[in-house]
Amino acid sequence: MSKSKVDTLVKDYIAETNDFNCIYAIRQSLSIECIDDIVKSYIDRTADYGTVAAILQFMSGDASDYVAKKYINEVKDQQYSKFFTPYLKN
Repeated sequence: MSKSKVDTLVKDYIAETNDFNCIYAIRQSLSIECIDDIVKSYIDRTADYGTVAAILQFMSGDASDYVAKKYINEVKDQQYSKFFTPYLKN
């Protein structure tokens, strides 16, 4: 199966189920652009930053910066800040 087909299937699955954790098992089969899109969309829908913290290392610099800035600006309880601050662009 092509990478773009896998990307589409996973995006659709996560959009329907909000089961983000599946991305960790199959991330090697996904494009970076797909991971970026999934994480940004998931965060915009759920604001569940704890679930996505470990995937930041597999995202593009721009997308991880976007998520880190969103976290720093939106979340009052900064319990995950040590995971997000390294991905802020200067």
